[in-house]
Amino acid sequence: MGNDFRINKYATDFIESLALSNVKSFYPDAFAKYAKISLQRSIEELLDFTESGALELKWEIRCPNVYCHKKIDGYSSEQLTEELNCDKCGQEFILSNDDLFIRFDIKKDYKEFIKSETSGKKKENYLVS
Repeated sequence: MGNDFRINKYATDFIESLALSNVKSFYPDAFAKYAKISLQRSIEELLDFTESGALELKWEIRCPNVYCHKKIDGYSSEQLTEELNCDKCGQEFILSNDDLFIRFDIKKDYKEFIKSETSGKKKENYLVS
């Protein structure tokens, strides 16, 4: 159980530090490496922050050509059953799970909140001595 608290604290610290930076989005493997946890556990932990409104889950499509691997933009969910085309290398492909990548975007209002909470303020200590 203590391990869960540690991971949650790591996630909070990680996301808050990104919110204070120019970073707009990140991949779950970055948090997995930071917290020294599995990718699956990283995704599970980060999904909690989508429920709280700090993060937004996005799916990226990437070209399956190993020499290209460019992010493919401009497709709606209705078009995902159609054949897709990479505008960089020209490869046409039908979407598979291997072409989808999870990305987490840090919500703008969360970034603004974190920045306002930390700008010029000392954190108050609510512990009673």
